[in-house]
Amino acid sequence: FAKEDLEAISLLKEHRGSLHDFARNHIRDIQFVPAGESGSLWERVRGDLAFPCVSQGELNVDDATALEQNDCQAVFECADRACTTNARIIFEDRGLLFGPSKAVNSG
Repeated sequence: FAKEDLEAISLLKEHRGSLHDFARNHIRDIQFVPAGESGSLWERVRGDLAFPCVSQGELNVDDATALEQNDCQAVFECADRACTTNARIIFEDRGLLFGPSKAVNSG
C-alpha cells in the first residue's frame, strides 16, 4: 500500500465503508476474495499482507502454511485472536511478521 491508499482506507473506515468498496474503486492490484467458496480462503489469496477479520481461532496451521506458500510477508489480526497459537508459531518459524490483535486494534 502507498501512503495515499492507507489515508483513503482510513477515511473510508471513518465513514463505516468496507474494504470491498476500496478494492472495487481503486485501479490497483487489490484482490477481494469473498468467503463461502470451496477451499480455504487463504489458499486463494496471493499478496504481501494479510488482515484476517475472522472469528477467534479461525485461522489455523493449514491457513498459515498457505499464506506463507503464497508469499505473504506479514499478518495483522484485525479480529480478536483470529489466529490459533499453532498458526502464530508457523508465522514465527517461517519469518513472517505478525501483528497480534491486541496491538493491531489498540488504536
